[in-house]
Amino acid sequence: MEYPQHLCVVSPDESLREEVSRSFDSAGMTVQWVPDWAGLLGGAFSQQVCLLIDADLAAEEIETAAKAVSLWLSRRTMQGVIVARARRETGQEANNQLCDVLLQRADFLLDKPVGMDQLAFALQNMMRKHRARLSLTGGAAADKAPDDSRLWQFDPVAMVLIPPVGESFALSASEARLIAMLITKDPEPVRRQDLIELFGIKSPNIRRIDTTIYRLRHKIEQNTGYPSPFSTVHGVGYRNEGLSATVPLSF
Repeated sequence: MEYPQHLCVVSPDESLREEVSRSFDSAGMTVQWVPDWAGLLGGAFSQQVCLLIDADLAAEEIETAAKAVSLWLSRRTMQGVIVARARRETGQEANNQLCDVLLQRADFLLDKPVGMDQLAFALQNMMRKHRARLSLTGGAAADKAPDDSRLWQFDPVAMVLIPPVGESFALSASEARLIAMLITKDPEPVRRQDLIELFGIKSPNIRRIDTTIYRLRHKIEQNTGYPSPFSTVHGVGYRNEGLSATVPLSF
């Protein structure tokens, strides 16, 4: 079973770093500990590192930290990003720009307290995906950027999504409804309340909505190698960023 050579644990919880070190010592993985955002943003990391980030890491200025972390992550190519966050009761989910940034970049989400078996599963799957990306790029880890002259196409009849370059892939019925709503609402964002109604959620469970969006983003990126064609609008919902339909839509 393959693990990353280097794992950086970004958390104030030193006991987590020690438990990870003990659990994966025999795997030959070097574990580094960064206790705060300043340590992460000021550190130098190679492309061979994986990050395990505590989503509940405190920040004095959430908006400023979100911009800095987003810029830092966008400028680096790594083996993967794992985000750990605390379980919360319905209606108590954190909702801020910093969490949104981490959800957008996460390869895996883990609930806290982090179980070592869950972490092992995430690390192994992340490495398999990393190797697959390398094989597609001939060994280069550089990110692909879509051609701005071509848009993503959504076929509501076949329920498939067609990237700017590459093969189409199938969507589930709920995913197709979400894509259709993003297109028909454009240029306005789709509100979280719209998604609660769309998915028939009886209580305003923001965590369930965020998880649904995360899974769709992950599916898109895994199938195409491109970032998902919609963005997060802090405190509101999600906005179309390049989706168009092959036939007129009514929603």
